Amino acid sequence: LTGQAKIQGDFGEMLLVDILKNSGLEEGVHFKTQGVILDERGHEVKSETGRTLIPDVIVYYPDDTEVIIDSKVSLNSYKEYMNADTVEDKKRFAKEHVRSVRSHVDELKKKDYASYIPDGKKKVDYNIMFIPMEGAFRLVLEEDPLLW
Repeated sequence: LTGQAKIQGDFGEMLLVDILKNSGLEEGVHFKTQGVILDERGHEVKSETGRTLIPDVIVYYPDDTEVIIDSKVSLNSYKEYMNADTVEDKKRFAKEHVRSVRSHVDELKKKDYASYIPDGKKKVDYNIMFIPMEGAFRLVLEEDPLLW
């Protein structure tokens, strides 16, 4: 899992979908995976770097609210933190882990998925970032409690 970003991402998406399904939600009814974001004319929306905006999950609430969830996995620094032998190394890797998660948060802010939810649907002005490992999430909260 710590070798390739694509494998990490696929792992996080798989866990997110499993959680939604195990919560009683049905794919295609209550949520959609890998749904391409379209503009009002039905064209794919591109990021600043030219990549198509494809959030991991769009959740459909009964009141027509749509919420975007994107899974982000930051394991490399977290793994180093867990394996560190010295307090100094633990501190350094904890800071690197928080930097990595903050980078993912900044990336999601730039994508601004909610602004592309179609008119007539209710939307929230935030995205949910799913971190599939509780230990990695808890370390972020310990190091930077306001980041959540």
